[in-house]
Amino acid sequence: MTPELLHAGRVGRPHGLDGSFYVIEPAPQLLPLGAQVWVGERPTEVLRRAGTDARPILRVGLASDRTEIEALRGVRSCSPRRRWTRTSTGPTIWSDAPSWPTAASWAA
Repeated sequence: MTPELLHAGRVGRPHGLDGSFYVIEPAPQLLPLGAQVWVGERPTEVLRRAGTDARPILRVGLASDRTEIEALRGVRSCSPRRRWTRTSTGPTIWSDAPSWPTAASWAA
């Protein structure tokens, strides 16, 4: 069963040869290094986080080369919905916002 998910971005064009990619429409707070995310309907982990918040670069466990990422281009990346609080030292994470898309509201 797929947990409720928050839209974290889309797989963009590949970056390098190791399976890294640019994130389109990013919600960078939902994509920290080590985060559990869903790419399409498949769960995976963020193995590399580079770039900027406006233009993040990720590598996830689903793809190990440029060809595999190219096949996922345009697929939504999501993060499981969690309850987070806003802190003065950390990032702001959204939670329980009914307008956020869930896995049931979009097709991979």
